[in-house]
Amino acid sequence: MTELRAGSASDVGRVRTNNEDELLVTDRLFAVADGMGGHAAGEVASLIAVEALKAAFERDRTADGLADAVREANRAVWRRAAEQPELRGMGTTVTATALVDEDGEELLTLANVGDSRAYLLRDGELDQITDDHSLPEEMVRRGELAPEDAALHPQRHILTRVLGMDEEIEVDCFRIIPFKGDRILLASD
Repeated sequence: MTELRAGSASDVGRVRTNNEDELLVTDRLFAVADGMGGHAAGEVASLIAVEALKAAFERDRTADGLADAVREANRAVWRRAAEQPELRGMGTTVTATALVDEDGEELLTLANVGDSRAYLLRDGELDQITDDHSLPEEMVRRGELAPEDAALHPQRHILTRVLGMDEEIEVDCFRIIPFKGDRILLASD
């Protein structure tokens, strides 16, 4: 049986006066949501997303259930923005991981939308698991921009996928067989 231990921290950083990050730490589900800075109510969007994610995952604690929970979180953010004009334009990224049982095998499943990231530290090597959904990173994947130019691109902060952008959202999903000593890091930008 896989045992998970978790720690969490958040910091407002040097640019903003309020923190739009929301963390979720339970016994089997972990997430970070980063409200979109400069948009209406990013901190509201990240809180709505985390609460909806947790509730939906509790109903279906599977790998597919995690992806569906992210989709439900998206719809929750979308609906709230539609209901309250002062919240229109709000959005959030989300990266989540959960320990699930799939066909009798324990797996870590990850779901991602936006530019919050998941990394795996295994045997002393740190690898980024998720792909950023930003304009320059999409350009890199299409071969239109060199990876070293993405970090300095003038549109590096333009996100191509976030919760609350549309009523339906595409969710990137990953499955990892956990090994003793593995570390998963979820991080906002």
